[in-house]
Amino acid sequence: MSSSHFSSSRTDNYNNQVLCGCNLECTILTARKGDNKGKRFYRCPHFKKSGDCQFFQWVDDAHFTIVDLKYLIIASEEKNMRHLDNIVKLIKIVLVLLLMANIMIFLLILK
Repeated sequence: MSSSHFSSSRTDNYNNQVLCGCNLECTILTARKGDNKGKRFYRCPHFKKSGDCQFFQWVDDAHFTIVDLKYLIIASEEKNMRHLDNIVKLIKIVLVLLLMANIMIFLLILK
């Protein structure tokens, strides 16, 4: 979802649906991967068809559902786990370096 096409839209005042340039009710979808995982967006029902409307627009945060929030939490937890994995790797490296330094000091004392 990193590249997007933005077109003008309007809201149908009767049912608060977003209409695309085709004057069709937009589909609301949820990003399932990447940095925008869990984020909802409006898309023209003909989005993938060549030559048709390429309308795309992110949904306001106020429109998030429980399902969307679930995906946002999962994405956040995955990001946190990757960060923690990196911290653990760095700690292991530091511990190995400290162990090597202690061994070197011990060897120097023995001489």
